[in-house]
Amino acid sequence: MVIEAMPRFIDGFHRFQQESNLSGNAALRKALAGYYQGSFANHYAEVNPGQTIAAASLLDTLGEEGTALQYQYIKANPNPLGNKHIYDGAEDNSSYSSTHRLYHPHIRDFLERFGYYDIFLYCRRDRK
Repeated sequence: MVIEAMPRFIDGFHRFQQESNLSGNAALRKALAGYYQGSFANHYAEVNPGQTIAAASLLDTLGEEGTALQYQYIKANPNPLGNKHIYDGAEDNSSYSSTHRLYHPHIRDFLERFGYYDIFLYCRRDRK
């Protein structure tokens, strides 16, 4: 299933900004930075006593596509921290969100059934 899903996620990733009408512009980046420096950093400090996170640096490596997707799936996700994984997908008519809604429930089932903290699907940047 994951092998089948990956090309669809990759294609959707590259088309997300155009299809969703979100771009990784300064306003999205600022909103995402506010989320990371506020809610996320506070939650991180609560669950990791005595530790802090350089929240602003989380955005340093994001391109426009990554910024738009993190905005949509993290910042705009209606679920609170610790429950972001419940979100099946945005209703933005993008191929990424369509793919997310199709595969995410199955991937979440693996996460919950086996007690994983998270599941990451990874594709190297030099591959398409």
